Amino acid sequence: MTVQHGADTALGKRVYAVPARLAASFAGERRLLEQWVQEARRHGVASHKVVSWVRRKIGPDIIVWRCRSDGSRGCATPCVLCHRQLCKFDLRVHCSLNSQQWFSGRLTDGDAPPPVLTSGQRRQWQAFREHAATLPVTN
Repeated sequence: MTVQHGADTALGKRVYAVPARLAASFAGERRLLEQWVQEARRHGVASHKVVSWVRRKIGPDIIVWRCRSDGSRGCATPCVLCHRQLCKFDLRVHCSLNSQQWFSGRLTDGDAPPPVLTSGQRRQWQAFREHAATLPVTN
């Protein structure tokens, strides 16, 4: 069975996660994994078996790419939250680091690119840091 949502498609055992233009609240790879988790719950998979069930259904690899408005390939390094989800599912990630370089491997490897903050995550982190600075220091 193939689960499709927006621009996410699964073809055979290779997964292509591309965020839809209007669904900016969730990155494509997290949305795709969340759909498969929901599908596992609908099939009655026990919660401790969901990760292995999803891995069996989508395969061991996920290819992530992002296109800029001019049509060129953009940086597709996973954000902090997507990085955590992809590590949880222990998937091999294939993503473009810039227009010339590609990364292929697990995000837990030593040569994996560090996760990047999205603009929304950066805004929330900045607000948290500003709020934390106003709190009194207790010993």
